[in-house]
Amino acid sequence: MERTNDQEVLLRIITRLTRLVVLLFILLVLIPIIIVNQSSISEKLSVLLTTTEITPYQKHHKDDHIEKYWQAFNPERIQDSAYKAQVMYGKDLIAHTSSYFGPKGSIKAITNGLNCQNCHLDAGTKPFGNNYGGVAATYPKFRARNGAEVDITMRINDCFERSMNGQPIPTD
Repeated sequence: MERTNDQEVLLRIITRLTRLVVLLFILLVLIPIIIVNQSSISEKLSVLLTTTEITPYQKHHKDDHIEKYWQAFNPERIQDSAYKAQVMYGKDLIAHTSSYFGPKGSIKAITNGLNCQNCHLDAGTKPFGNNYGGVAATYPKFRARNGAEVDITMRINDCFERSMNGQPIPTD
């Protein structure tokens, strides 16, 4: 069913009137709020608009404030010597990945020579350094890049293939 010219004109008038009513309603609600809170609004604006002296950044001598954030577990505290050796080997793999998987890798030559530590600072233990603190709680998860749910093994292989321009490692 086609609309006539009169129907289109009427629809435009109704649309404009609706917009006008909404605008008037907003103004009728906002104006009293502004009038009632005028003094507090002007105080906040004056604080925002006044100039303050800018002081140069003062670097702290110690990183005491970092203790408020996630801290990696110290593997030296592990009592079981076999488990401690595994953890230290894993940390060494992250810090020196290219020694194991680089162009002259002792296990296999499948990457461009980067170490995981190039992106995950201090072998993934540095706060705010792309650390591994939340990995166990985060995976498996959906990744848009993959278009599917991935587990940690798939995510590591993504790094090997993309970031290290290499080949995936066996999942076992």
